[in-house]
Amino acid sequence: MQGFGALEYVLAGTGSDELLKAKNSYRCRYGAAIAGNIANVAKELSDIWDAPDGIQKAWEQPGPDNLNFRTGGEAITALLGILVHGAEAVRDQRIETFTRAPTRRNSPSRRCSGVRKTPGRPSRATWKAFRPCSKNPAWWNC
Repeated sequence: MQGFGALEYVLAGTGSDELLKAKNSYRCRYGAAIAGNIANVAKELSDIWDAPDGIQKAWEQPGPDNLNFRTGGEAITALLGILVHGAEAVRDQRIETFTRAPTRRNSPSRRCSGVRKTPGRPSRATWKAFRPCSKNPAWWNC
């Protein structure tokens, strides 16, 4: 696991109470490594964006010589597409999991494949696991 999903699990997932118990625990070091990786990826993206011949130039200077965007409209359309797809990904991966109705136990798709197609409603314990980090600031001091 890596990225923000992994960091969320380390900070608020099953066993996150371990962060409060032992200073410099494996989980704490793992969380710090994940955060460091996120910082490295962010710096790399920033460097690529800010490079003189980087993607920033393609977005800011559309035209006939630009292989990515011939017009300002194309650049805006691409930007809006990125924003919409990002919002859809958040909806699909984070929000819909909690708001989707539970599946029927004897649905044909489940009987045929033996695999649950959509997640059911989360348990009360799952909701409690997603408490805000501000209520548990001790993880930062490991």
